[in-house]
This record gives sequence, C-alpha cells and structure tokens, in this order.
Amino acid sequence: MTDPITVEDESTSNEAIPTTTEDFGQVEPDKVVEDMPLAIREYYEEEKNRDRMEREQGREEYCKEIFGKRYEEYIFLLRKIDECCNRGESSGRQKLLEVCKQQEIFLTEQEIRGMLKKLEDLGFIEVYKGRRGNKISNKGREFLEKLD
Repeated sequence: MTDPITVEDESTSNEAIPTTTEDFGQVEPDKVVEDMPLAIREYYEEEKNRDRMEREQGREEYCKEIFGKRYEEYIFLLRKIDECCNRGESSGRQKLLEVCKQQEIFLTEQEIRGMLKKLEDLGFIEVYKGRRGNKISNKGREFLEKLD
C-alpha cells in the first residue's frame, strides 16, 4: 500500500483561516440579530427577554434570602434614604431611627447600623461619616424601581 499524497494549497493553509474572535474583528451584536432570519430573531428576542426576567426575579429572591425576615425593613430603610436624598436631607442613623419610630417599625440604632452595612456591602447605598449620612446609589435606585 502506498501513502496518500496530500497537496496543501495556499488558500486552505491554517494561516488563512481565522481561528480566534480577534481574527474576525468586532461584530456589532445588533447587526448580527438584524441579519438573522425572522423566526430565529423572534426566538432569540424571546429567550433574551426570558433570561432578563429570570435574572430580575432571581435578584429579588437573592435579596430576600440575604435580608431574611427583615426584608421589609431593609426596603423601608432604602426607600427612606432615597426620599431624604431627593429632598436634599441627611439620612443618618438617628434620622432613620426617628422615622422608624414614627412608622412603628421597632429597630434599635445598632440594628439600623447593621442593616446599613449590609446595604452598603450590596452596593445599594454609600455610607458617609459625620453629618452627611447615607446616599442611595444608582444600583439601589434601580433596585427600588424594579420593585415598584
């Protein structure tokens, strides 16, 4: 038996074939979707929306899991911090403690401190020292908007 002979053409050499995404250049995602057949594009959009909804639901469940039984109190504090920021008022622990007492939400200053720390760790608020109090972040504001 003889060995098969292979002929390598320049057009089929490995150097001419793109092997990484960098070789293809930047492709705009919207352009790719736009060029898809209608049925595939509709399926893609439907899946994209389903994924987004699952992520949003998962985020709320995740926060409920983190906040535990105090989920409502965390949301209350976050909303009050947002309201104070919108009015240009300070939203420190003492102010939040007063507001909680007015609304008959029974939290101690230490509990509020711990809750503010957790909200800060999640990126929902920025905690300042001194009279500046707390400020809601864009992430915190977006979270509240998704709850409404």
